[in-house]
Amino acid sequence: MNTGRVNQMHNSEYDDNLDSRPTRRRWLAGAAIMTAVLEIAAALGLMFLLGAPGGAVADDLTLDQPAVEEVMIEIPFLDERLQNRQSGLTRVYDVEVVIQAAAGDATHLREELSRCGHELRAELVYGWRSADPAHLDEPSLATMARRYEDLMLERFGRSSITGRPLVHRVIVISGTGFPVE
Repeated sequence: MNTGRVNQMHNSEYDDNLDSRPTRRRWLAGAAIMTAVLEIAAALGLMFLLGAPGGAVADDLTLDQPAVEEVMIEIPFLDERLQNRQSGLTRVYDVEVVIQAAAGDATHLREELSRCGHELRAELVYGWRSADPAHLDEPSLATMARRYEDLMLERFGRSSITGRPLVHRVIVISGTGFPVE
């Protein structure tokens, strides 16, 4: 008889657990369905309150033209083969230097370049010849561009209208250089 009671107890425990699992699953499924229904109702309610989304209209677009001070003009300044002997070996580089300036300052800058351009070219060439070879091997030549920008700021100063430097940026374009004996 003891074995029968144990079996009955065991079966009743097993049956309780079995009954609770489907009930729990039904409750979770019901809760998930209710949550989905509430989310759909909330989305429909928001669409009703805010109205349907409107289409994009491109008829009234106007293009804003930047101010003359904002338009940049590139002025080619130097296009030569320059040497550097700082590593003990002479290397020749094809170098281009382009000056970016605001369109309003470009005429004044061109006048200054025509007046003292030879002196400035000599300073740029000297700066290239005396530069550390590591600076000439940089991919963007940022160090050389900064040096030339500082030189241009000293030489030309700032605009009297905007207070910005006349030379906005100096772009240095160079190859890797080749050794010469």
